[in-house]
Amino acid sequence: MTDSITRFREIPRRMITVKGLRITCFACPSQWEGITDDDQEVYIRYRWGHLSVRVSGTKIFSRQIGNEYDGVLDTTDMLAITGIRKSE
Repeated sequence: MTDSITRFREIPRRMITVKGLRITCFACPSQWEGITDDDQEVYIRYRWGHLSVRVSGTKIFSRQIGNEYDGVLDTTDMLAITGIRKSE
């Protein structure tokens, strides 16, 4: 996945820091939910090779990073690809 991270890295229009990020499904699709540091809902999903990020229902990141059968992505790779940071 490292090559994909380098090739497809895209920083969202605004840098996002999330607190309380949790994975809600581990495979097909991989998906996460959380809250931004300014208390907006975040929903992240990876299915069919497509990774998307929504903040309060608005899509802020959308990228095809895998093939049509991909649906598994670990949190470390997701964070690197999207540029999202986790608060300490």
